[in-house]
Amino acid sequence: LFKRCAVLTHQQRGYNLNVAHMTGALAAPLMTWFGVILDWESRYGMQDFQDRFSRGYIRAISTGGQVGCVPLTCGSIGVRGEPRNERPRVLRSLAASLLAHELRDWAVGWEGDTTYADALRALVAFGYGRDDCRVFNYWQDGYPAVLRGPDTASLLLARGGEALAVVADYGGGGPCRLEPDAAALGLTPGGRWIDAASGAALPGDGAACVFDLARHDFVLLHYR
Repeated sequence: LFKRCAVLTHQQRGYNLNVAHMTGALAAPLMTWFGVILDWESRYGMQDFQDRFSRGYIRAISTGGQVGCVPLTCGSIGVRGEPRNERPRVLRSLAASLLAHELRDWAVGWEGDTTYADALRALVAFGYGRDDCRVFNYWQDGYPAVLRGPDTASLLLARGGEALAVVADYGGGGPCRLEPDAAALGLTPGGRWIDAASGAALPGDGAACVFDLARHDFVLLHYR
């Protein structure tokens, strides 16, 4: 059946965007016939997403890389309950998990909160998805940066002598230091890191910078 769906979609549309509601079950021989996997259709509530899905679970089940699928989640749909005043903070914890792992959200439960959309726009404006934009995942061997301080997950983009970093907290937050491999990233000498949200320059030395990271939150940093 799954193979028939894939063949029919290619015949009728020329591409396969069939979505597998596979929450918690990445059955590789089946999922390879889909174009999109949909995860996180569970554990709804108001808890932080770092407490819902571990980094190990996300890498093993949610990223889609093992089966060649676009990774989609029901994240924002699963932010439900009380207290309502905690919702913005929980959504930031969701954005942190999504961005650091290159996941996409179903994006129908944000109720006007633009945190995730604004961050994605910043990545795309930098060149995310273009042929000349290199992407580095924190779990890869030879990841060209060291993060000191809180327990984190991160994503690095490099393009045209500049870099963009998403740093997400998976611990208790606190002061953090980012030490990039300037040569591996091709950074232009003499640049500095800024907070992409506020535009504020960050203290540091050489190609390194220091910043504060709130618990289960994220920052978007731009070297230029």
